[in-house]
Amino acid sequence: MPEDGCSEGAGPVLVTEDDQGRRSLRFGDGGARQSVVWPGDPLRLELPYTRMAMVALAFVPRPENILAVGLGGGAIPMFL
Repeated sequence: MPEDGCSEGAGPVLVTEDDQGRRSLRFGDGGARQSVVWPGDPLRLELPYTRMAMVALAFVPRPENILAVGLGGGAIPMFL
């Protein structure tokens, strides 16, 4: 797994994995976590904004279609 890379306009893109298997995506050195995924537990949403985004599913119990624009670290598409 790459530890770092670069993305035009966003500055350095840092992807790290801790000893528990949690992967984090950050933009820039010392930047806030943009996304966190647990590859072994796709239903685990660590960051509050990802949990809040999924609250909408409570109002549409069996959605037929969901459009996810942008991937980021992939936490929401993995959850879905």
